[in-house]
Amino acid sequence: MSALSHEYVSFKSAISNVIDLNGDIYLKGVSQSASTHVVWLHHIKANLSTGVADRLIDSSISSLKEVGGCLSLGLVRPALFAMRTELELALSWVFFNDHPVEWSHIEKYPEDYPLRATNIKYMKAYNSRYDSRMSLLEKAKIRPVSDPYGLLSAYVHGTSAHAAPATSDLCDIVMSKNSLDDCVKLQASVSEYISDVFASWFADTWHDWPEEAKANVSGRLSDAQLKAFCTA
Repeated sequence: MSALSHEYVSFKSAISNVIDLNGDIYLKGVSQSASTHVVWLHHIKANLSTGVADRLIDSSISSLKEVGGCLSLGLVRPALFAMRTELELALSWVFFNDHPVEWSHIEKYPEDYPLRATNIKYMKAYNSRYDSRMSLLEKAKIRPVSDPYGLLSAYVHGTSAHAAPATSDLCDIVMSKNSLDDCVKLQASVSEYISDVFASWFADTWHDWPEEAKANVSGRLSDAQLKAFCTA
């Protein structure tokens, strides 16, 4: 048996162990941690969409499923890539929803797709209250990292020794329970961040929000802060 064949047998066994012991737990954990931002995605598609770029919403939800699927197999790095995609697609929808010409261009020339920083710049420029509202929510955040996108990007680009891949055996791809648990917590941070972006952008429609979205914000802000958040 070749060295690679031997590694494959061990790799397959390691994945099977994760599936048998905790696979469904990670699927449920990801689903539960993302519940509020998924509610947001369904809400904006049903009530706030122009129909221009709804593929981005569908693909963001698909990326979330990839996160759960990868973690149920013990695969953290692919889950982190999917998590970053999930975040980028959700934020991109905000811009493209009102820009059919730009969307048509991107469909033809995907290499011109705007990165997250461009979409954030757009939101700050065209909603005068976006920044102050986002600041209120960041001060009341539950997530340990204000902006999880930077952390995800470090893993995607391998820009630090801790984030760079270091695999000497296929089994090294299957991560420990602690790493998988941390990844579920990171998904919760990503979901809260996405929800906060939507909340800050659509705050003027507060009365039409889904109840779970309202509860997520009102449970973190004082009455005075909530009044300031909702005031145009």
